[in-house]
Amino acid sequence: MNLLVVGGDHTYGHGLVSGRSFVEHFVHRLEQDRQRVAVDYYTPATLKMAFTLLPQLSLERYDLIILQLGNYELQQPDPFSALLKTTWHKTGLATAVSRPTEPMTIAELRYETATQLAQRPPHRRDGFKRTGRLALLRSLAFLGCLPRLWAVKLLFNTVFHQLRGHRRRVIALTPFPHREPVSHWLRQKGQRLMLRAGRRHGISVFDTHKHIRTGEEYFLGSGQAYLNAISHELIGRELYDFYQAEPTIVSVMPSKPNLNNDGR
Repeated sequence: MNLLVVGGDHTYGHGLVSGRSFVEHFVHRLEQDRQRVAVDYYTPATLKMAFTLLPQLSLERYDLIILQLGNYELQQPDPFSALLKTTWHKTGLATAVSRPTEPMTIAELRYETATQLAQRPPHRRDGFKRTGRLALLRSLAFLGCLPRLWAVKLLFNTVFHQLRGHRRRVIALTPFPHREPVSHWLRQKGQRLMLRAGRRHGISVFDTHKHIRTGEEYFLGSGQAYLNAISHELIGRELYDFYQAEPTIVSVMPSKPNLNNDGR
């Protein structure tokens, strides 16, 4: 079984030891079913990168494609005003893929030190600022004029449209929860946008928010962005069950052996 994984730092288990990422748990379950699994990782990749990356790949050679996208775009940026820029999606769609251009092994990925997920610890003054920012974002979203959400909606639909010929071999994971309230609000909006895009294009979407919450017991140490080993194991297990149960996914399971009349 050939598996393609395109997504962010969570796909290889940033901050975890070998074998603990949700993808590795998922693969382990496949191997328990007598599958031989080869995995190509194109990560860390943003949603904008996926837009230009996927058409360059020979997608027909993969039995299953896992997308874990939207986390980078749906978090509180620095500066905050970047969420309000109306030109972000236009420049994003024109951005060429600078990285990754070739699949990487999970061992190589674990040596990656750069990360694009917000991990800044909260400050005492953040509460007042956060309340104001959330009020502004909610108002703009209610009026349908929050540029970042337009852009993410466009990109989700564009990427899913690119995969229309392979949609029965695709699972997309909704953006993961985040402990920082502004980022989590954005992720919740992205969750709904992806679910709608999945229904529109016939792509199976695994809703991570059904299994992961924002409590500290789900995250690494005192961090706000990265899930711990228990959360990865939970997602890997639930993702496998989703893969087995989802009627729109073509499951590549080994056939049962032919038996003689005497059962041998």
